[in-house]
Amino acid sequence: GRFLNEDRIRAMAQRTRLDLWARATDTLQEQADLAALAALRDGEPTLLVPRDEATVLGYALAPCLGGNGGVLLQVTMARSVLARGAATLELASLATVAAVVVLFTVLLVFLQWLVVGPLARLTAHVVAVRASDDLQARVGLARHDEVGVLAREFDTMLARLEASHERQVGDARAGGMSEVASAVLHDVGNALQGAMASVGLAGQQLASQTLQDLARVADLLAAHADDLGVWLTADPKGRKVPKFLALLGKQIGAEQAALRDEIAHVAEGLQHVQVLLAEQQVNAGHRGAIQRTDLAELFDAAVRLGLPPQCRETTVVRRCADLPQLHADKHRLLAVLVNLVRNAAQSIAAAGRRPGCIELGAALAGDGSMRLTVADDGLGIAGPDLERIFHGGLTTKTDGHGIGLHRSANAIRSMGGTLRADSAGPGRGATFTIELPLAQAVEAAT
Repeated sequence: GRFLNEDRIRAMAQRTRLDLWARATDTLQEQADLAALAALRDGEPTLLVPRDEATVLGYALAPCLGGNGGVLLQVTMARSVLARGAATLELASLATVAAVVVLFTVLLVFLQWLVVGPLARLTAHVVAVRASDDLQARVGLARHDEVGVLAREFDTMLARLEASHERQVGDARAGGMSEVASAVLHDVGNALQGAMASVGLAGQQLASQTLQDLARVADLLAAHADDLGVWLTADPKGRKVPKFLALLGKQIGAEQAALRDEIAHVAEGLQHVQVLLAEQQVNAGHRGAIQRTDLAELFDAAVRLGLPPQCRETTVVRRCADLPQLHADKHRLLAVLVNLVRNAAQSIAAAGRRPGCIELGAALAGDGSMRLTVADDGLGIAGPDLERIFHGGLTTKTDGHGIGLHRSANAIRSMGGTLRADSAGPGRGATFTIELPLAQAVEAAT
């Protein structure tokens, strides 16, 4: 044809140094050629057919531009040429693989230096901070890429957390000191109110009519100093003086005994205050002195210190006969009982009940605990308040601060016990129950 003739075929054969020929497809007669043509028409771009041990026939189809027929190209090649081509191809493949490995290694080293290493350092720093809680540690990556920005932002976050933590610690310390001060003032106030009540009673006794009567008798005796013997025996008023002095002496003796009792109560209250203050000079969580405590004496002290002066007429019932002594922190438990007695008395007064009744009881529970109760017939506690009565800041009194019951619950908890409140509802009184482990209760004989 015009583009592939005999001259062009010979020229191509000379340039490639191969035995090359071309035949029109409609002139093929050899079965091998026809089979090769059929394979090429089925889609094979080229076809290699072994000829003998030394050569291989290669076929290719050049279709006619008109769409019909075409030219079958045949090349006779030595097998050694194919072997060299395969070796060259294999070498090229190996070179490509080696280049890919080298490129991947270079990229890996670059990523390790640029990304993976800094990220690993940042990750290790985060883990170390989490394990040590050291908010002063810093990464310190002096980089200007995204990893450096992330590291600097993390350091900034740690600095802000450190500042926030310091503020919180300061606030918590101030809040704790305030709570401790409020609690101490509450307990000390309870104790001092009982002591002041005793001081008031002592003052009333000192200002009693007995001293005035004694002063009048002294004036009479001074007025009859010159004729004292005659006046005491002959005068009707004078004859009454010896008997009156005897009665006056008994009265003064009784009042002195009452004064001694009230002074003892004041001393007891001040001693309780001293112990409460001393407890605050030790570390938080320190338990006070554990000592054997007679429950009857403990209840008496709680009533003396906790019952306000205006509620002295309140009936107090004590039920604690034939029980073992309690081996516990006496003054801490006493502070709780004083607070409960005072609350009971105030509840009775607020309910308008006169005289009202407070009952203090103690019993051994079957679950291995000593159970102490303080019950009253006062205002009672509503259901919603009953569930959160021991929360700090909660109070049902107009002049209350919500400190006493919260501190009492914490004090009993520090002794290994529990404090709970029960009430049938408003107007039906309330009962507060303390349960301490029976291991703290020991027989007086031991």
